[in-house]
Amino acid sequence: MLLKLFKHGFKESRQEMIIINIMLIAFSLGLALSIRLEMNTFIIVFGSVYFFFYFAYFALLIRGLIRTLNNRLFTREGYLTLTLPVSIDKILISKFLINFFWLAIAGITMMISVMLMILILGGVNFINMLSEFFTLLVDINWAHFFIIVIIMFINMLINYIQIIAVILAVLALMNIGKIKKNKTIVGIGLLLIFLFVTGMLSIILNDATNGLGLYYHNGGFVFGAQPGNFTFPLFRVASLAITIFSTVGAYFLTRYLIQNKLELENSL
Repeated sequence: MLLKLFKHGFKESRQEMIIINIMLIAFSLGLALSIRLEMNTFIIVFGSVYFFFYFAYFALLIRGLIRTLNNRLFTREGYLTLTLPVSIDKILISKFLINFFWLAIAGITMMISVMLMILILGGVNFINMLSEFFTLLVDINWAHFFIIVIIMFINMLINYIQIIAVILAVLALMNIGKIKKNKTIVGIGLLLIFLFVTGMLSIILNDATNGLGLYYHNGGFVFGAQPGNFTFPLFRVASLAITIFSTVGAYFLTRYLIQNKLELENSL
């Protein structure tokens, strides 16, 4: 049933998400080629559009994420979803999986668009680039490389899940019937308060623990206080703990509100 929920949600959201990702890559290609070929008129057009769309990209992504979560859980469609013979956990997990997938695709698309710009404008010599790449493959410490990649992926996963969990919690609070006016303003305010509080807690606790965490330093892994200013932090204990606790808290708050406080008849 979880797989069916995921497939259904994926099919409903794929069209919009695919379009905005293709648009970002298309605009980056158009701008890079216009600059490369010195086409002044197209530089102005693609430059203006790309500049606007690049900054609007994640706003559109978050807007789409909020809209789909709200429509799937807190409207007439949500009423039908929540009356299915499926546990609330499976419903919420399917929403997490779908939206994490699209957030991950967004991150990959952003990197591809930037790399395309660099390759086209930089006049990269692909032969030299491939030669340097294979040299790197020979010299690299694969064990360290895979550990770093896995840790970075887990960090990305946790942060993306936190975003989805907090948005879900705010949407649930907006739909329990207690807030009647200015829901959008109140919702944005709650998100900003959350970001401010968690950010301040991370700074304070990281300072209090001297940056306790896992670092890549001088070709090896070091767990403890930050060993130097020019080290690569894989994670800091305080920031990771705050992210995990806030995510778990937001999830169970959403679960509680949907099960016990959500007024389904108000969604009809």
